[in-house]
Amino acid sequence: MRNCVFERDTRRTIRPASITPALQYLFSGAYAGHALSPEQRQLSDQMISYWTRFAHAGNPNGDQAPAWAKYRPADGQVLALAPGQDGIKEVNLDREHRCDFWKSVE
Repeated sequence: MRNCVFERDTRRTIRPASITPALQYLFSGAYAGHALSPEQRQLSDQMISYWTRFAHAGNPNGDQAPAWAKYRPADGQVLALAPGQDGIKEVNLDREHRCDFWKSVE
């Protein structure tokens, strides 16, 4: 759901997150082509809660869910959303996508 790219002048550019992979979780597996596993169902419920709270109050946080912090460009921390225990957690965008490596192969 996150992507980073490097332009020829090596300035780091972050693309907006792609929504397509999230559709199966936001619409109860309708786009997955199969039923969600219990872990995927739990992630689906959490993602729907985040989106609902954000639409209602402008803040996705609440209900003892892992906090979804505002994006901080200085440290590059983002929230990773994955099924399973500890699947929702903060990660460093550049490290997670090995952006230093991809920058070096330009």
